[in-house]
Amino acid sequence: MKYSVLMSVYEREQPQFFRQAVDSMLAQTAPFDEFVLVCDGRLTPELEQALGEILAEEASVRGVSVGEQTVAAGADGVARGGRIEVGEASKAVEISKAVETSKDVKTSCVRIGRFLVLRLPDHMGLGGALRLGVEHCSNELICRMDSDDISVPTRCERQLAAFGDDPALSLCSGYIAEFTADECHPTGIRKVPVTHQDILRYARRRNPMNHMAVMFRKSAVMAAGGYVELPLAEDYYLWVRMLHCGCVAANLGEVLVYARTGASMYGRRGGAGYVKKMLRVQRAMLDLGFIDRRTYVCNCVIRALVGLVPNRVRGVVYEKGLRES
Repeated sequence: MKYSVLMSVYEREQPQFFRQAVDSMLAQTAPFDEFVLVCDGRLTPELEQALGEILAEEASVRGVSVGEQTVAAGADGVARGGRIEVGEASKAVEISKAVETSKDVKTSCVRIGRFLVLRLPDHMGLGGALRLGVEHCSNELICRMDSDDISVPTRCERQLAAFGDDPALSLCSGYIAEFTADECHPTGIRKVPVTHQDILRYARRRNPMNHMAVMFRKSAVMAAGGYVELPLAEDYYLWVRMLHCGCVAANLGEVLVYARTGASMYGRRGGAGYVKKMLRVQRAMLDLGFIDRRTYVCNCVIRALVGLVPNRVRGVVYEKGLRES
């Protein structure tokens, strides 16, 4: 069963984490057919070097000769038209002219072997980058992967089996093991409900899927409207709309991904700005008819309280109250 990997990376990512994330997908027991990487704005020289090494290795494995012109086109983020003829590269390496997406965003595309690299001239944010990435995935099944996490080797094999067993399934994730420095020493496990009915109930209160461990059907995501730019909740709002449309969801009761966390993650989930964004999500869920007014009020109060406490306290709430050690 074929599938595409979808990843977005931007300038603040650490090159070594990015490399680990990609390597974990290259080590899957069920190999991917396509890897769509969205470069959300200009990358640092260190990230460009890591990306260049990944593409060079892919070219070597696939028997493709990549010349300096290809590297230059990828390194500076400038779209260049035409096709590069370098040995057998004409079948595997192509740099297209600027592509206009459904939102009239122009980007350059470079395909090397199984990798399709999309470069945005400016930073759009995760929602916009993933929306573009989904549009360019050529397979029906798409495996989401964050640029700093580590997938277990059997992750995709297990998820593909779930889709094979249930043709109605549109959305599938699993547990994640959170860690700060070493994935061999996780700080906690974020478990999510397994069955569709439990997911549906849970979704009215909290995010029922682990985004970095999700595999979904492209057609179902597109039918629900795709990703929208809603910082820190792009995934949650998409799952809600998919569930509201009648999509079937499931989670595997096992760890699929090792996810990096830490004080910076808890910091992003606090402050007045964060609370306002979360209240927007709750309002959207209310307007959609996914939750009633009582649930809306309760959710807003809880998110405001957790979002406005000091970061240290919020970290304790997440680690002790919302995770299993």
